[in-house]
Amino acid sequence: MNITENSLIWLNAALSAEPCCSTEAELWAKLSEEDRRIFAEIRETILEQKRKTEELEIKLQYYLGAFNALPIPMAIKDSEARYLDINDEYAKTVNPGNIPFVGKDLTQLLFFPTKKSS
Repeated sequence: MNITENSLIWLNAALSAEPCCSTEAELWAKLSEEDRRIFAEIRETILEQKRKTEELEIKLQYYLGAFNALPIPMAIKDSEARYLDINDEYAKTVNPGNIPFVGKDLTQLLFFPTKKSS
């Protein structure tokens, strides 16, 4: 498929958050039927991904709020016992030195050198 300059301009307009305008309508009219079909599919796919991303962001914020509100130390690990997440209470109780836990397992953390006090 040969993408014309107008097609690229329309794609930029389609991806922007700006509302539909007369310029976009003019560009749309210049596209071939094939380009219109392809860009309509691209636009719909992008909008669907944006909706899904927004939904996931809301769920993530809910999870983080609930997880960090727990009054007991909690850690989530994967099947290989590597830390995926720790809550605020875990960080205060088990990790006062702010050692990065995520992606490491307990054996890796046991061998961290302790900070020398000055």
